[in-house]
Amino acid sequence: MTAFDASDESSSLSLGVVSGGLGETHDFWMPHLRRLMKQVMEARSALGPLSVNVVFHLEGPLSGPVEFEGVRTGRLSRKHMMLMVQAAVPPLPVSDPRTVLVGLLEDAVDAAEELVKRRSIAVALPEVRAVLAALPPE
Repeated sequence: MTAFDASDESSSLSLGVVSGGLGETHDFWMPHLRRLMKQVMEARSALGPLSVNVVFHLEGPLSGPVEFEGVRTGRLSRKHMMLMVQAAVPPLPVSDPRTVLVGLLEDAVDAAEELVKRRSIAVALPEVRAVLAALPPE
């Protein structure tokens, strides 16, 4: 498995990738993921009450299929005020990869917001939402 992380502890939203190895899925998704990572880095806003790190999971020959669908919240560090949310990238074929990835990113932010409300950490994550709103349409 390979991992790529474009996280920055001083940002409200960061992205990462866990790839199940080289192959068709990796080759198809990585250019789209890199483009989205770059756009998120360019759109970053001020640090809010919590940083969200969305990690996209790709199936591959080393890991097999991703063991979940959609998004799920992962590790919450109250010490660093950072939450990891995992996003399962669907298997191929996909007709509109950007729509899929942005949809997963939006779902991940929704999941993060639900968790911070439930845990009484924050009422909302406006800094993270600002990054989503600043993403260019493609």
